[in-house]
Amino acid sequence: MLGLPAKKTRQTRRFKGKDRSENDGIAANLLETAIFMPMKPRFRGVDACLSRSFDSQAVLHAIDYYNSMISPDLVPVENPENPYRFSSSDVRFLPPTVLHNLFSIVFSHELIRRDGIHSDNGSQSSVAVYSHRGLALRSLNQDLASPETQTSDMVIACILMFTLAELQLSVCRDWDKHITGVKKIIELRGGLKNVAGRDKHLDAMLAYFMIIDVMSFTTSPRPAMAHTNSWMNDQIQYLEIIPDLYKSGVSTCFACPTELFVDIIRINQLRAAEQLETNIHQLTTSSQDVLNHVLQFSSLKWVATYLCGQNSETTSDIHAVEPIMSGWLSVAEIYHAVVTLYCLGSLSSLIGVIQSVSSISQARIASYNSIKLHLRNIFLAKDGAAQMRKLLIWPLVIAGIETRKEDSSFRLFITTQLNWMSSALGTYAPIEARQFLESHWRSVDHCLPSEEKPWESMFDKHFVFVL
Repeated sequence: MLGLPAKKTRQTRRFKGKDRSENDGIAANLLETAIFMPMKPRFRGVDACLSRSFDSQAVLHAIDYYNSMISPDLVPVENPENPYRFSSSDVRFLPPTVLHNLFSIVFSHELIRRDGIHSDNGSQSSVAVYSHRGLALRSLNQDLASPETQTSDMVIACILMFTLAELQLSVCRDWDKHITGVKKIIELRGGLKNVAGRDKHLDAMLAYFMIIDVMSFTTSPRPAMAHTNSWMNDQIQYLEIIPDLYKSGVSTCFACPTELFVDIIRINQLRAAEQLETNIHQLTTSSQDVLNHVLQFSSLKWVATYLCGQNSETTSDIHAVEPIMSGWLSVAEIYHAVVTLYCLGSLSSLIGVIQSVSSISQARIASYNSIKLHLRNIFLAKDGAAQMRKLLIWPLVIAGIETRKEDSSFRLFITTQLNWMSSALGTYAPIEARQFLESHWRSVDHCLPSEEKPWESMFDKHFVFVL
């Protein structure tokens, strides 16, 4: 769902009638011997394809729709430098993979905004979504089969575009295979540091790649033992590249402050390490260190450092800026509270060794009350803070996990906001989040407090609740 690295030149490409399998793991099985070489652009652009399968007006409409309705929701606040927009000057060089995926994304967005949960209804538009998705997969598989392009920036961008499209639909469960494929390409390229920093549009997509991989672990079972070491090595790469890709935490629709995002990665690492033969004393000490770091986070300092300093408004405009700054403070407080809850909930077996039950309970109650207060501030706002609602899918899910049946009004508030998000953002993920929470509530409402589910047993598959 993103703008792609600009191509400065183009070269023709012949399509043969060979129909490659549209398997689920489109990039996961790349040859180990594949060698990255500087890519000679060979993708056909729009101008070369229009006479065969694309209507110029349809392409322009899709790009206009994407730029006006979809790309603004991939950043906290729309601005002329939005890296997720398609540049009009590069439109003619977009490869068929991108064009078919673009049509699939646009049709999906329109359907979900119009029909919500009933969008996959066999209508002409619904059929078009899957038709274009299949054609995009076929084209991408051809690119993956070519040693010239299989590890190129453009192929990485196309696979990540597929990933976000799958998350938009949710009913398609291939996103994790796409992530695996991108990891394989990055490995063949020598690691994330060797891929990042080449193009601002690719970096913008790599930021989402990192966010998706990190955050999917927070709402998933623990990884299988065989994959734990590999997964933990990936997280170390992310910690090294965060300043370049994630930046201050306000460059994507997942507006978690950077310090807290780093803490999430460390919490994930500790969850994974519990499965390995690791010194339990070291794990409990590390868990306490992470919890202390989370609790010491200052939302006010984050806003003052990363947002107020970036604002160039004059004194006469300060009243116009104040609601937005207040909104950002609420966003930071929300993420602070939910990361605290995630830490306490997912590392309970470690933290419980050195923290008293009463101190853990007090921290959970304080965080829960903070979430309720600030979520209502954002979702009921009528000023500039209202646009920040789109940044809070994951916090709504974590807040929902923490609610009890006695707080039915807050549960209703959460499900109402998730329904709104799905319609407003044109994505099915908030509906999937609502369905997960409703199932979770049915499961826990008849349990005693002492029978609280371990974090990893709440999830039967990988969920991603970030966009």
